[in-house]
Amino acid sequence: MYTKVFKLHSSAESCNVGIEKVQTCQVRMRQHPLTEDDMKFLDSCVKVMKPVTAAVDLLQGEGDCYIGHVIPTIKGIQHKLQLLNDKSMTPLINAINNGLCEQFN
Repeated sequence: MYTKVFKLHSSAESCNVGIEKVQTCQVRMRQHPLTEDDMKFLDSCVKVMKPVTAAVDLLQGEGDCYIGHVIPTIKGIQHKLQLLNDKSMTPLINAINNGLCEQFN
């Protein structure tokens, strides 16, 4: 899910596609068009999930990941999530932090 949302978000920004173009495509495909609030929510979701997905990619490394990477990576995720101040993402941030604490404390 993160990859698809990230691609939608980044292509809309980098190609100056804008939400209007995305909405036009959605209408043509007979989908409910995204609103500005939907795009803001997806942007916030990408910001929260980015450190998590980067950490998962690092920890899944086959040749260059060692047991000594686990705790610093988990602590790094927790620190980055604490720096986020998006109130709409508080439930997601809390769920990730609670899951990490449950598994690694």
